[in-house]
Amino acid sequence: MQQAVRAFALLEVLQSGGTHPVSRLRERLGASERTIRRDIELLLEAGVPIEAVRGRHGGYRVTPGYRTPSLLFTDEEALTTVVGLLLAGEAGLLSDADGAAASAAAKLRRALPAALRRRVDAVLGSVTATGAGREPTPAATRTVLDLADAVRERRAVQLAYARADGVRVDRLVHPYGVVAHDAHWYLVAGVEGVAEPRVFRVDRILRHRLRRAVFRGPAEFDIRGFLLASLASVPRAHVVRVRVDAGLDAVLRRFPPGAATVETADDGWLRIELRAERLDWVAAAIAGLDRPFVIEQPDELRDEVRALAARLVSSLADRSVSRLKPEV
Repeated sequence: MQQAVRAFALLEVLQSGGTHPVSRLRERLGASERTIRRDIELLLEAGVPIEAVRGRHGGYRVTPGYRTPSLLFTDEEALTTVVGLLLAGEAGLLSDADGAAASAAAKLRRALPAALRRRVDAVLGSVTATGAGREPTPAATRTVLDLADAVRERRAVQLAYARADGVRVDRLVHPYGVVAHDAHWYLVAGVEGVAEPRVFRVDRILRHRLRRAVFRGPAEFDIRGFLLASLASVPRAHVVRVRVDAGLDAVLRRFPPGAATVETADDGWLRIELRAERLDWVAAAIAGLDRPFVIEQPDELRDEVRALAARLVSSLADRSVSRLKPEV
């Protein structure tokens, strides 16, 4: 999480009153003690009067009576801070059981000028997160703001886009939503002349222009679900299907949405389907479940599992021999 975003969440916790031990701040913000202290130094440099209380019940607190002064944000700062706070809570990057991130974002939003507040509101109504464990890398702020406007106003957008293979294409799209997933921003949009929606990585958008033309989007559309299914079905060298007798939570920890699709098979086991360029990590992930499994395809995955088992047995045997070797 960006330091400025985390620092505002920290300030919101401190301003709730009382003295806050570092252990509680670590839990609330999902950050290390060293990171917490760096954020406190940042707030001190910004003029926030934070006191360190020593002793058994010590910690940090804001000097009683302090109120956050009015803030002046550029578009980029407002977007990064307000949206970053909310997405961090939604994606699980903050331990936000008490709603500190949402509360801080709401207070910052109220402090913004009306015009900028409307733009931020457009983003908040158009952007979501999948819950993947990494926050998205920065994309062009203006692009995200404009796409959010297009989603809210149902306006078509002309894109110049660089595909993964480097080929540049021009597309007229109907934006349905913007999603933060596993270190990237994605645009989910309908495309003129194409039946199914498409997914575009925002950092690959070379140029964009909002058109006056408006469109009618689908009444109900699962933006996040569509994105994750699309990412899981991207063509790779191998198509993998494995059935495993394991709980859903355990499977999803090793094969999260976006990397694989998981469904219940006829025998009650879970069927994992994914695409992969390499199979070594798939073999290790399956073995890590420590549950019975059946490889449906490909045959090469069986070879990888056998090779992994052989390496483990060999490693164990080597260590046993070394322990038995007499000392000279």
